[in-house]
Amino acid sequence: MIVSYKLLQTYFDKKLPRPEVLADALTFHAFEIESMEKRGSDTIIDVKILPNRAHDCLSHRGIAREISAILDIPLKKISAAKLGKPHAKTPFVAVDVKDKRVLRYMSLVLDGVNVGPSPKWLRDALLSLGQRSVNNVVDATNYVMFMVGQPLHAFDLDKVSGGKIIVRGAREGESLTTLDGKDVTLSEGVLVIADKDAVLGIAGIKGGTKAEVTSETKTIVLEAANFDASTIRLAAQRLNIRTDASKRFESEITPFLAEEALAMVATIITDIAGKKDVRSGKVVDKFIKKPKAAAVAVSHSYINGILGTTLSEKEIVSVWRKLGFVYTVKKDKESTVYYITPPRERIDITIKQDLAEEVGRMVGYDVLVPVMPEEEVLSPEENPRWRVADVVRNIMMSSGFSEVYTYTFLGAGEIEVANPIAKDKRFLRNNLMNGLKQAIEENLKYENTVRIFELGHIFGKDAHVIREEYSFAALMGFSKRKEAQMKEDFYALKGTLDTLWIALGVSGVRYEDAGGELVASVYANDILIGTMSIHGFEFDFDRIVALSLGGNISYQAPSRFPSIVRDVSLFVPNGTKAGEVKEVIMGSAGPLMQSLVLFDVFEQPEKKSLAFRMTLQALDKTLSDAEANDIYNNVVSALRAKDPSWEVRA
Repeated sequence: MIVSYKLLQTYFDKKLPRPEVLADALTFHAFEIESMEKRGSDTIIDVKILPNRAHDCLSHRGIAREISAILDIPLKKISAAKLGKPHAKTPFVAVDVKDKRVLRYMSLVLDGVNVGPSPKWLRDALLSLGQRSVNNVVDATNYVMFMVGQPLHAFDLDKVSGGKIIVRGAREGESLTTLDGKDVTLSEGVLVIADKDAVLGIAGIKGGTKAEVTSETKTIVLEAANFDASTIRLAAQRLNIRTDASKRFESEITPFLAEEALAMVATIITDIAGKKDVRSGKVVDKFIKKPKAAAVAVSHSYINGILGTTLSEKEIVSVWRKLGFVYTVKKDKESTVYYITPPRERIDITIKQDLAEEVGRMVGYDVLVPVMPEEEVLSPEENPRWRVADVVRNIMMSSGFSEVYTYTFLGAGEIEVANPIAKDKRFLRNNLMNGLKQAIEENLKYENTVRIFELGHIFGKDAHVIREEYSFAALMGFSKRKEAQMKEDFYALKGTLDTLWIALGVSGVRYEDAGGELVASVYANDILIGTMSIHGFEFDFDRIVALSLGGNISYQAPSRFPSIVRDVSLFVPNGTKAGEVKEVIMGSAGPLMQSLVLFDVFEQPEKKSLAFRMTLQALDKTLSDAEANDIYNNVVSALRAKDPSWEVRA
């Protein structure tokens, strides 16, 4: 907001400190200062008013109150303007409020007004704020808005058809020409000020030319109103019209301000546009929704506790006094409680935290002594589901899979929802695989190979009781795939799972045929945890969590020394499972083997070839070829001793 130093001085008897001092005071206790500029004998201060204080501080009086409180300089005692008795011969204008979004609407007719140039003091005041002078009536309404924060408007009564002002919602397609000459088409939802024939202005935003005040005007209708803040904000955005008035209304101001501003502008216009010739009419006041003042309670201990201070009661009460808060203090043996009723303009004060903030900023955050909080540091409890999920994600992504999130709702299932989000999503899913299949089909339109996995909730029903479980599934899809390649995919998928079991500490895993080629039921310690096929798998995730090793987690730094790779290839009968061979290798390789991966399977009519890759690495030294060869020879000997039909290839 643009603030004039000279206009601020009108609220004080005492000479204000230099503008630089005011700027520092506001910066440390209230608002940031965007800039300062010297204009003639005045200094203009651009104050950044945040939304929580736009209720009361988009005005010179609001800024003056802040300066008074911060610097403890008393405000000048200014008698509030009062309206004279209505003149019997002054025309009367009725007001009909047809919309509940109008919180208050006041109007006053002034007859015998001489519209013309504004006096120098008024032109200079508006010019310092970057406003052009229009005429004495319009300038007076703008001046009052910038001084006290209440937008006002004036209509030419002779141009108001039917002698009645109607406040209503706009009709779709209505239009008007605004005071700046723009043709605007209105829509439903916008509030308008109208007469019986047409729209006179957009409520809270901009007036129209139909009832514009000109040099020919003799009788005016003054408007001081209050509208729903959200309505004004939405209308201003929709119409792309932002004005000083709309900015104040959309920030929400107290409706009690309308009466004071109406009396103030009427007094100024009477003084500068006719004096004895101006006759005042009867005030029309439609106060639709009157807010009730409510005290906010806060304890002395709460303020000191949240600020980390040891302020005395005298220091806190001094803040209430400086801010103009009405307060009462209630004490008992355990606490002191303040009951605060803020000024009507301070509609931002609603909870005890607001009051604590007021004390903090008035005392000055820069003088508060930093104190480290005293807290007992406890080791966090591990969430086993999160731990296992992190391991699953890392291994699956390192194996070339991408995590996806599919719809919880599907077109078929056993549990139907009462209010489906769409016709084809009427049921809760009972597995993850159906959603993954749909995702695979869609993505194969753009990619040749798709590997995806998901962790998510599934739903079932037991004896009419809905059961919710957590599942883990993965699926692979290929646009073209030969049979031999599909078998390779199966073993690669199994290898990924074996890596996962090792990482999670799940022991006793075995794969049993499940009624089809390359379809297996997966058990861990004789507990069925899921099924897998050539294309993917789905497991009961909570069972995996229960079977994974818990307790203390130990960490080991990775070896700084290089690793050595040795490959073991052998022919085995077709009925031999790769897992049997893997167990023999793991049991004979010793602790220096860091990983074992099945990387190739080749089947012939009576036998198949399996190829494993061993990664050997020590933590304390670089292994020599001789040491690596010894491990390899131990593995070969163990394989030959296990089954004479296993033919190790050199």
